[in-house]
Amino acid sequence: MVYITEAHPSDVWQMQSNVRDKVVYTGWPDRIYLVDQNGRVAYKSKPGPFGFKSEELSYALARVVPN
Repeated sequence: MVYITEAHPSDVWQMQSNVRDKVVYTGWPDRIYLVDQNGRVAYKSKPGPFGFKSEELSYALARVVPN
């Protein structure tokens, strides 16, 4: 898993609380990727945070990880 600390860039979607707290990062857009045992991307979410669908990731995990 790769994690970027805050994804509210200063040029698009900067929240006032981030300005006040001096939090300015440019990790936009973020996505969730699932990589299978062969190193291939088995799932790629839509841009987050609103594009994240936990049920889609659950289905992809069920396909990749045997019971």
